Amino acid sequence: MLWRLLKEQMLFILMFGFLWVNLMMYGMNELFGLGLSLEELMKRGVKLGADIPYCLMGGTVLAEGIGEKLTRLRACPDCYFVVAKPPFAVSTKLVYEKLVLDGNTIHPDIDGIMAAIEHQDVNGIASRLLNVLETVTAKEYPDIEGIKAKMRERRCIGTSPCHSRSHGYKLI
Repeated sequence: MLWRLLKEQMLFILMFGFLWVNLMMYGMNELFGLGLSLEELMKRGVKLGADIPYCLMGGTVLAEGIGEKLTRLRACPDCYFVVAKPPFAVSTKLVYEKLVLDGNTIHPDIDGIMAAIEHQDVNGIASRLLNVLETVTAKEYPDIEGIKAKMRERRCIGTSPCHSRSHGYKLI
């Protein structure tokens, strides 16, 4: 079982460094026979990082709070996501320090995205992609706009940076 899990998650581990925690938690739980439930692993995982409960749960999930309040959604419709990692790093600390949330801040249409997922509407999902942290990253790291422009040139139907970092994704 552990080897199957290792093989299934290897690609994700290579792409997203924080997923190693997910693998380690699952692996140690099985290897040492701890018998912890998914909920117990998630409760412990949030202490290691806000993304950990989501990674442990997997699938299409609405994450609220700092990422610890999770609601499973219907699986996304068949489509491709492409992650582009430019040759520079974005400082999460800098992004959050410069982020201004006020009455003028445009927020993602979460209800619209959830409805589009429920109706398996890829275009509806893509048209609502938005990350409020991009208001900072686009100004501080202008190359991100160039990456998004190249993605659009290649017929992607939606682009948005992942989290506060420079990883962008492309929805085809």
